Amino acid sequence: MGLLGIIVARERNRGIGTKMLETLIKESRKAGLRLLILDVLSTNTRARHVYEKVGFREAGVIPKMARTREGYDDVVRMYLEL
Repeated sequence: MGLLGIIVARERNRGIGTKMLETLIKESRKAGLRLLILDVLSTNTRARHVYEKVGFREAGVIPKMARTREGYDDVVRMYLEL
C-alpha cells in the first residue's frame, strides 16, 4: 500500500499533475504495490478531477478534518487498486 501526497502550483494547467500521477502509478506497480491511497480537500475540485481521470475512486469523507484559511474543510479519501 502506498500513501500519496502531491502538490502542483495552481497556475499550472499543462497536465503536469496527470503526468506525475501516471508515473507514480507505473512505478508503484513495478514496486509491487497493490493499492494507492490519497486525501484531498473536498473543495479542491480540480485535483479531484485529475485523480478520477487516472482511476482513483472516492472511499469516503471525513468531515471538517482539515483547517484552511477559510475555516475547516472536509477531506475526501480516495484509492486506486493496482
